Amino acid sequence: MGLPEGPFSLGVQGVDPKKVLGWGPGVSKSSAWEQAIPAPRKHALRVLDMTGLLDDGVVNRASYAFFDEALRSSLGSPLQLCCQDLWAEDLPMCNTVALLQLLDAGCFCCVDLRFNNLGLHGLSVIIPHVARFQPLASLRLHYVHGDSRQPSVDGEDNFSYFLAQMGLFTCLRELSMGSSLLSGRLDQLLRSSCLCTLQSPLESLELAFCALVPEDLQFLAQSSHAAHLKKLDLSGNDLSGIQADTLPGSVAGSRGYTAAS
Repeated sequence: MGLPEGPFSLGVQGVDPKKVLGWGPGVSKSSAWEQAIPAPRKHALRVLDMTGLLDDGVVNRASYAFFDEALRSSLGSPLQLCCQDLWAEDLPMCNTVALLQLLDAGCFCCVDLRFNNLGLHGLSVIIPHVARFQPLASLRLHYVHGDSRQPSVDGEDNFSYFLAQMGLFTCLRELSMGSSLLSGRLDQLLRSSCLCTLQSPLESLELAFCALVPEDLQFLAQSSHAAHLKKLDLSGNDLSGIQADTLPGSVAGSRGYTAAS
């Protein structure tokens, strides 16, 4: 089976732990780790990168326990698990936070987190752990909900905190917040005070099914990112009241541009 489409994932997903660690009858998991680590020598193995050996690319409820134990078992060991991309789906918030805390912040290029229904409070809990991965080139946060029609003080505070954490990224090139309620909030997300630390503007922006309103599109057209976008996904939004000429040519003609009919 080949690699899954979309973001790659934690490097040991799909690998038979018995083959990698030597688990078997009469062999404890801790002993298996010890057997996998060679005796100290001048050029001892320090990093095991198994990215690319994947059969299934998702860390989910079924596979979480294996990853959690593997990562915890490797703490303090000369043999460290290293991966570049994380794709986690439908994990409870506490498990997502625990996983992010165990991972090496210096290795990651892409984080893709998909939730069933994460509110603004949940987002404010998770985002500081994601913000540790400042070298990220791609960030995908899906199904983040908050009722903008009945805003609350706590909700606004949580969203403001999320924006402040987003300002910590410097290398972000791709941002996806599909199926998140961003109605009337796009100006806050894209304004220079939020993403002012980026070394260059975004190249890919995916906002499918985000309940965008005409004011959101008008701000997008005027933002510093518009002229640099190579991919723009607005599918699932009601764009019936938006004239094509309100978007600059570089956005309206962007590769990957889609809109609801």
